[in-house]
Amino acid sequence: MTVLRATAKAVATAVPMAELARLGLPTLAAALGLAVMVLIVVCWVLASDARCERMSKILRAWRGTATHPPEQ
Repeated sequence: MTVLRATAKAVATAVPMAELARLGLPTLAAALGLAVMVLIVVCWVLASDARCERMSKILRAWRGTATHPPEQ
């Protein structure tokens, strides 16, 4: 859920809705389509334990904490 919040915050900061409205309806539709595609990919990753584990490894490596957390 943190990844979704960070993505939403970045998009909200980078592209205000007023700018999208000024650029026109095709731009707004493209931004909405991109948001839906990102949501689809996130759901696809979360649907599989193997993909979810791989993504968590990638995120830990990206943050610099590549060590595996202890098993519970």
